[in-house]
Amino acid sequence: ARPYLIAALYEELDLPFMVVTGQPESARKLHEQLRVWCSPSAELHRLPELDFLPYDSSQLSAVSYQAVERLRALATLTLYEGSDKPPLIVTSALAIMSKTIPRRDFVAACHILKPGIAAEPLELLRRWQSLGYEVEDVVEVPGQMSKRGGIIDVFPPCSQLPVRIEFFGNQIESMRYFDPESQRSTSPVSSLIITPAKEFIPIANSSEVRAGSILDYLGGNALLVLN
Repeated sequence: ARPYLIAALYEELDLPFMVVTGQPESARKLHEQLRVWCSPSAELHRLPELDFLPYDSSQLSAVSYQAVERLRALATLTLYEGSDKPPLIVTSALAIMSKTIPRRDFVAACHILKPGIAAEPLELLRRWQSLGYEVEDVVEVPGQMSKRGGIIDVFPPCSQLPVRIEFFGNQIESMRYFDPESQRSTSPVSSLIITPAKEFIPIANSSEVRAGSILDYLGGNALLVLN
């Protein structure tokens, strides 16, 4: 009855939820069970354990499925507003013990792009590179970006698909999702949120990184459940 009870409380209270299990495997199983009990509109995410040492500089550029899952969970907690469906995060004690990018730094790094706004392409690339995005010839996985003439492709971790941004001079003319396999553009995008592509971003002009707590992302109106 535990997954049903958690799903019912989440739907009834309409608050951000974080459920913490004792073991990573328990968190994975509970997440799968909640996918059955929660409504399709639920913002259900799993915040997995780090798959590398948090301050190992040789691993800071690594892109993994676990890293993307963590960033999507953090983005959902950060960008949640009262008018949206609140997030339901399933995690483990080991996962929340790991340090991450401070919430204030995550919030400061997030920015929104829309067609019609002024934006200098090279300046955007430099800014995104400081947030952990990697420059590639072809964008295929979250955390990558590329530039070809007046077109920039970028794949924010909080997005399900990469986005192709077309410029007319220093103005965004259009934005469209595209298939990372075929590289063909699909539906238009009216607004794109750029979030950090790495959890540990070096401080400007330094090899050091600032660290914060996962629990800081919950805010004052969230519910923490120890399972």
